[in-house]
Amino acid sequence: MGEKIGSYGNVSYEGTTLNIEIDPNSLGSIAIMDGHSRLECFWDGNQWVCQSIGFAGSSSSENPPEAV
Repeated sequence: MGEKIGSYGNVSYEGTTLNIEIDPNSLGSIAIMDGHSRLECFWDGNQWVCQSIGFAGSSSSENPPEAV
């Protein structure tokens, strides 16, 4: 298992699992990208709210990212 520790919190990973431990009062939002999609999460005061955005085709204005 790997682990990274920063001022924002701790990130640990093993295989395909990624755990991010942060104080929600110190961070407004977080985004994770893998080149094909993006996961955006923010703290709403009670819980983490996340949405996944997938990217298809090119990044031209004809094919904008779509919310999944």
